[in-house]
Amino acid sequence: DNGNFEPNRSIKREEFAKILVLAFNLQAKDEDKLFTDVKDTEWYYEYVKIAAQNGIINGIGDGVFGVSVELSRQDIAVMIARVLNKNEASEEIFNDDSEISSYAKDAVYTLKNLGVLNGTGNGNFEPKRSVTRAECAKIVYELIRK
Repeated sequence: DNGNFEPNRSIKREEFAKILVLAFNLQAKDEDKLFTDVKDTEWYYEYVKIAAQNGIINGIGDGVFGVSVELSRQDIAVMIARVLNKNEASEEIFNDDSEISSYAKDAVYTLKNLGVLNGTGNGNFEPKRSVTRAECAKIVYELIRK
């Protein structure tokens, strides 16, 4: 709204849905996947709908998308792996592997193998930490470049 990038601010789920839809030219499909917290009058409605229709996002449970929820590192990995439609195992694991949720492990290690999403230092991944807008920009840049 204010014309600033705000690189250190955490990215929200609906913001990342827009980025993925635009970066990968995802198109609307006939099926409707609606979330109770996504109103058709909001700026992000079409982006969330398209991302859901393409199987990129599933929400956070009970028909809720999670509007304004900060995106975690493990969740960004899941969404990107779905866009890429890739799943690769890794022999090298992060020191904090036990903190990575089971639903996200394959995605985290797929992106690690592709060199798209790396650790945060000292061999850790910090799966539950929020992703900043600057980190998101770098990740999407790496995806497009590859």
